Amino acid sequence: MVAIASLGSEEAYFEWLGERSIQALPRIKLAEAVAEAARKRMRGEPKEAVENVVRRAVRDVYFLSRLVIDINTLVSERTTVFDGQAALCARGLQLLVVAAAVPRRGQTALPWLDLPFQLQEVRDDAIALLSDIYTLEGAIGLIRRRLFDDHPILFPGRAKRLADSREKAESLVAKYASLRASGSLDGGEDSTELGLALDALRQAVQPVAAATARHWRDLAKADALWDTGQREAAAWPWKAHAGIGTGDRN
Repeated sequence: MVAIASLGSEEAYFEWLGERSIQALPRIKLAEAVAEAARKRMRGEPKEAVENVVRRAVRDVYFLSRLVIDINTLVSERTTVFDGQAALCARGLQLLVVAAAVPRRGQTALPWLDLPFQLQEVRDDAIALLSDIYTLEGAIGLIRRRLFDDHPILFPGRAKRLADSREKAESLVAKYASLRASGSLDGGEDSTELGLALDALRQAVQPVAAATARHWRDLAKADALWDTGQREAAAWPWKAHAGIGTGDRN
């Protein structure tokens, strides 16, 4: 497979693919190279044993390449959502700062505005957004370490967008705490209670990140099994994630 770092985006990768014949595609070429290497390594051994190893090796190539593309596609979709949520949170926080300043100017407070409740909502939305981003990053980190020897699996453009989304969300949480500490916002929780406990938040989402990584792995395995003709074996991950009892498989 062409090195992820050599192409700036998923779009560039697909454009690169479009310029090549089917047999020249990275997944096909890599699968052929792996199969040839396995046959050379096992020369003289029973044909059935050799072909079993070849099938597993080709399936692994299909599995890993599918997993990389699936994760990059998901990051593209999720960062678009993250950025929209961050913009809404930032706008909400800005409006609440203005609303909180009304009584200080000697004007009548807005009777319909429950400021402590609204502040709590903005705070919760920002924390939920950051939790989702940390979960996504945690799952990607697990996949990298367990299956790719910690090599990058995101296209540079995707990695930057995800990092930018995280920085926006962390900035929102920091701004909330700063406004509380400065007295610009009243009501709600004390800023020290929020604490900007980002490391603790990362730890808290690790179980969900691990489950997410397993989900990605299982579905990519199912696709690889299907693509290599093992249709019956491909069914169990889909059934498992659809809630149909199939037993636990690794």
